[in-house]
Amino acid sequence: MSFIDGYLIEINQFPRYAGEFFTIKDYFYYNSQTQEYGNRDIVIPKEMVVNYFDMPEESVIKSIINKKEPVMKRVIDLNNQTETWVFVPTEETNK
Repeated sequence: MSFIDGYLIEINQFPRYAGEFFTIKDYFYYNSQTQEYGNRDIVIPKEMVVNYFDMPEESVIKSIINKKEPVMKRVIDLNNQTETWVFVPTEETNK
């Protein structure tokens, strides 16, 4: 049984945009039973994005990556000491 078996989103840490927006660096399928590992920035499972059901298909996400559109927003709750990620749709994703 694998710990992670699904799509992962790698977040570009820099540059940051107004309101804690970030671009997506990579979007890929991963199974933790594989022995490959590489250095990566922040990586989150697609299912950990609050509104992951609003995310478009892989080809549209790859287009967003190429255009370097800031579509990921980090929300930090200091009271509960939690961090969540939200996908913010753009005109490209609504086509």
